[in-house]
Amino acid sequence: AYILYTSGSTGRPKGVLQNHRYVLNLCRNYTNSGKISFSDRFSLLYSAAFGGAVRDIYCALLNGAALFPLDVKQIGLHQLGRWLRDHEITVMFAVATLFRHFVSTLDGLGNFPKLRLIQIGSETVYRQDAELFQENFSDQCTLMVNLGGTEISPVRQFPITKETVLTGATVPAGYGVEGTDVFLWDESGQEVPPGEVGEIVVRSRQVALGYWQQPSRTEQVFITDGEHRYFKTGDLGRLLPDGCLLHLGRKDFQVKIRGYRVETTEVEASLLNLDAVKEAVVVAQTEAGGAVGDQQLVAYLTPVNSQNRLTAKELKAALGDKLPSYMVPAGFIWLESLPLTVTGKIDRRALPKPESILSTSELELNVIAPRTATEETLVKIWSEVLKIEPIGIENNFFELGGHSLHASQVVARISNRLGIEVPLKQIFETPTISLLSNYLESVNTSSNCSTGNYPLVPTARATEADIPLSLTQQGL
Repeated sequence: AYILYTSGSTGRPKGVLQNHRYVLNLCRNYTNSGKISFSDRFSLLYSAAFGGAVRDIYCALLNGAALFPLDVKQIGLHQLGRWLRDHEITVMFAVATLFRHFVSTLDGLGNFPKLRLIQIGSETVYRQDAELFQENFSDQCTLMVNLGGTEISPVRQFPITKETVLTGATVPAGYGVEGTDVFLWDESGQEVPPGEVGEIVVRSRQVALGYWQQPSRTEQVFITDGEHRYFKTGDLGRLLPDGCLLHLGRKDFQVKIRGYRVETTEVEASLLNLDAVKEAVVVAQTEAGGAVGDQQLVAYLTPVNSQNRLTAKELKAALGDKLPSYMVPAGFIWLESLPLTVTGKIDRRALPKPESILSTSELELNVIAPRTATEETLVKIWSEVLKIEPIGIENNFFELGGHSLHASQVVARISNRLGIEVPLKQIFETPTISLLSNYLESVNTSSNCSTGNYPLVPTARATEADIPLSLTQQGL
């Protein structure tokens, strides 16, 4: 039937081969779930080269409905509301980012008496998106969240009305659609136990034929067992007891920070809960000059009010009350707007690199120069470890993005350069250069330090009741 290229928002675009049977199945599923009829009036907000346009065009025409194309870039999102009303649009499709931007222009003044169905997807949909829908659209309107892609769509659907109550940070991917089965596989291709996280794998006769002129990639993600065809989506999910699928983001977005597995969508959701933050994208970046795998989280933000941008210190304090320390980004970059692909998705590849942005000027720190030789040495050590300069003697190590692994590097370099053995906990107890310098100078003159004899301090034995539960244990 056609070749359409994926958006390429997270990697190299791929040409997806589809046939007529897929288009008919797609239209049937969207028609049935959306109760599409000849009386509907569809918006078409995308180029025909986007997978969503196939759905819009054929769902409208094969049902005898009207189709209204619009170049949003020409009129601007602030005019989209008026256009929807003037053309009495009943069914609107949008990627999540475009919907979020559109609703932000309404200021609670949405009035769309004819609009009965809004279909969104293609990206993570947050609880805040659902709340925006409930605040701005009529009781007769439904928000349908779709999980799908260019290779197969829809995979799951989750309807939201005014009465829907969501408790999680993200909207579930939802429940099954006709002709499509979903499995969760581990790295070896086996189904994970109930309640466990696995890669979302779709089984359907309508799965794409493959990628144009990419046989190796096609073989990796399109699998057949002789009877069925499967597509490995690259997305992570977990099934609830009632069969509802939770979409946990791309495998690419699940990263390890200091040995902890982190879902960047969880961090993004926490940032979006802050009143000053309009949009948030969190990515893992290898620290400049750091070893492979030595990653830190960097948050890219857009403000609700350009005159009210929280400082990195304020953002870390706000997140510190909600997230464990390893999930708090090391750096925050405010942008006027997030870069988008031609289809309106967030273009993660176009985000500015943090190496040239993260600095003490961005952190808005008061830099006080070192006064002694010890302080000068410590400033050099901190700059080398944290990859930030200049650093002042009153700046807090952890507010600069330091963590326990950084502290271990500092302790090792102090030993090599100053010949003083410092316990790791001392970095936590004296987190500024001035305090740490005072400590080093005091122990350097003591007999224990000069002779190399260090007193052994007995540690009280902890009972089982005294040992705190880990985050994983708390969730069991």
